[in-house]
Amino acid sequence: MQELGIQSKYIPGKANIVADALSRNPPPSAPQQEPSAPRQEPSAPEQELRVLQVSAVPSREFLRKCREGYAHDPFFSPIVWNLSALRPPTPSPELALRMRDITFRDGLLYYGGDRLCIPKSLHKQVIGENHASPHFAHLGINKTYKKMASLYYWPKMWRDVGVYIRACDPCQHSKGPNALPPGLLHPLSVPSQPWESVCLDFLTDLPPSGDERYDTIMVVVCRLIKAAILVPTHRIASAEETARLYRRFVTCKKGYQRQIVSDRDPRFVSKFWQTLHALSGTQLDFSTSGHHDTAGQAERMNRTIEEALRCLVETKQTRWSEFLCDGG
Repeated sequence: MQELGIQSKYIPGKANIVADALSRNPPPSAPQQEPSAPRQEPSAPEQELRVLQVSAVPSREFLRKCREGYAHDPFFSPIVWNLSALRPPTPSPELALRMRDITFRDGLLYYGGDRLCIPKSLHKQVIGENHASPHFAHLGINKTYKKMASLYYWPKMWRDVGVYIRACDPCQHSKGPNALPPGLLHPLSVPSQPWESVCLDFLTDLPPSGDERYDTIMVVVCRLIKAAILVPTHRIASAEETARLYRRFVTCKKGYQRQIVSDRDPRFVSKFWQTLHALSGTQLDFSTSGHHDTAGQAERMNRTIEEALRCLVETKQTRWSEFLCDGG
């Protein structure tokens, strides 16, 4: 090409009168049809909608189903009754709003001129035949809706098309994921002084210990110096009881914390617990649901505690609470 000395020149689309017809998609309102193409009649009931996509003319059987379906459709039945009456009464404001832009011809309803109104009983059939037809070839929600909206109408068509395509089995198996990539995890900032920020977790389902029958350990870990405070408690302890334990063993000894990192335990989502920290000026940050690495220091401390207690108690599993320091 370089040897021939060919020069390329930009031509605006309006001036390009010899453009390729295949690259010019006609608008939906002006479908192009071959004048010599004969009208095709469906040879089987399951082909009636596929023929509809090729010739844009529905079959007589399909139109009959539409007429019968209007009688049981809660949206279109009042419109058909009002428009087909010899002396139609004055419609209510709600019905008048429905009837706007809808015409009644040969027992069928049309919206905006040529868009055939489809009753509820045929929604899945129409979506399925259009979505799986060779003409559509399992297009996505946007393209399928755009093509169908030029031919059909019913309320909330976009929602119904989306629900059907999201549950389409061939689409789920044959198409790759097109969702945006997930964002990166953001590590927690390093605290500036000890006990300014702590991780809080619970070590549960332990054997009952002591006269109080403790079965849970509340683990509070300083995120800076990795020191831990272990408080025996009960798994069914309420938010109020947990708050009193935290104030007694942590706040009274180490002062208020600026940040507490905890999992989404029911103890911390209660209004009382959040109010307590709001009054004390503490920010309660919930970790990512199901992502235990956010409070990873407390999770790692739980493992260390379990290993230490396992070595200390041996066969006397009901005495594990005696080996916990009193808030230290």
